[in-house]
Amino acid sequence: YIDTYAWVLYQLGEYAEAKTALEKVLRINSESATSLEHYGDVLFKLGKQQEAIVEWKKAKSFGVDSKFIDQKIAEGKLYE
Repeated sequence: YIDTYAWVLYQLGEYAEAKTALEKVLRINSESATSLEHYGDVLFKLGKQQEAIVEWKKAKSFGVDSKFIDQKIAEGKLYE
């Protein structure tokens, strides 16, 4: 449920708080593809584009089901 809470924070523009919540999720399950993608999105919003791409690549390697993941990685842009 922490991932859902983090995503609500993200939607509210509370990116730093969302980052903290997602870091908790990833300490519990570092292979959560959806959480990794969300973490990348948060990092992107915080101005950390290169770190975001790293997380998006991890999400893809764990089989994230996202229609934009390839675009995010290839173009280094956030698609929602």
